[in-house]
Amino acid sequence: VSRGMDVISKGPSPRPRLRTMIYDRTGEFASAARVRAALGCPTAIAATRIDPLRGVDASVELGDDCAD
Repeated sequence: VSRGMDVISKGPSPRPRLRTMIYDRTGEFASAARVRAALGCPTAIAATRIDPLRGVDASVELGDDCAD
């Protein structure tokens, strides 16, 4: 179920993570909050890290806490 989101790409994280990080890439924090809610992982951390070159609203680095 896409829940209104598109996966643009997937691959390994630059480094293994214990906690999932969801980054708002546009300055609209609500995007990262919606992704966190859709993941259903209450321990995920949402943060703003603007990067207009990525061309996405939010990106996720999946950690061990939400891997299932």
